[in-house]
Amino acid sequence: MATSILPITGTFLDEISHDIPHQNWGRTEWEKDFAHMSLMGIDTVILIRSGYRRFITYPSKYLQGRGCYEPPVDLVEIFLQLAATHNMNFYFGLYDSGQYWDTGDMQHEIEANRFVIDEVWKQYGHYPSF
Repeated sequence: MATSILPITGTFLDEISHDIPHQNWGRTEWEKDFAHMSLMGIDTVILIRSGYRRFITYPSKYLQGRGCYEPPVDLVEIFLQLAATHNMNFYFGLYDSGQYWDTGDMQHEIEANRFVIDEVWKQYGHYPSF
């Protein structure tokens, strides 16, 4: 019996995390990573989350106004540019304040992301990879 292999064409980007160092790559390192992914047939990259607690992947007036740190680089813009360069689709993961994990109440996550969604679309909605 012949077996068929389901090719993997998408991957996740997890640069914001509580258990590994994050935001330690610049554009050069991400460019190499996207180039390698493209060579392997990856056509979709998915940002797991755009922020976790006080760390965020893009300069957000909304989130920085609520205590998040200013990111040293705009990773979302880099990812969108590199995805476009390598003919990939980019999916944006929402912000995780960590409050749900602490309290079990999802309402804060919903309220914060209502603003994040609008803000991100205004800033990056023009990218064809989005």
